[in-house]
Amino acid sequence: MKRVSVVLCVVLSISVVAGGAIFGAAHLKAHEDATGIVKERMDNMKSFGKAVGAMSDMIKGTIAYDGLAVRQGAKTIRSHSGDELIALFPEGSMDEHSEALPTIWQDWTRFSDLAAKLQTRAGALEAAADSQAAFMPAFIDLTDTCTACHTKFRQKQED
Repeated sequence: MKRVSVVLCVVLSISVVAGGAIFGAAHLKAHEDATGIVKERMDNMKSFGKAVGAMSDMIKGTIAYDGLAVRQGAKTIRSHSGDELIALFPEGSMDEHSEALPTIWQDWTRFSDLAAKLQTRAGALEAAADSQAAFMPAFIDLTDTCTACHTKFRQKQED
């Protein structure tokens, strides 16, 4: 029963994160037209989404577990989060292409804390990569952090 609950929790986390990563035509157009720091952060988040998507496929069983791929994906997220992530959000970096909400700058402490937490949790996931059993809880922690940030600081995407 406990395993079923964990799997359901993982599937829900994946759905929330992956749902935000699915791009419609308007969304793709926004990415194509973005420039400067907004484009940099969109590209950064795209690399996060790609890494999370591959790990999600492992949890769903659509691809085999690959500890090396987990380690590489976690390393990508870890190396582009924390201070490097918050540097991509200088005050006033809003334009029509940005999906960031003004609440980032209104609650900078919370945003910075989540960026640091993402880095820590990506490091924990990287360390857990050799164990498929350790991978699942570390991945849930990571995706919970993504979800917390997207819920508060990112515009809802329209289908």
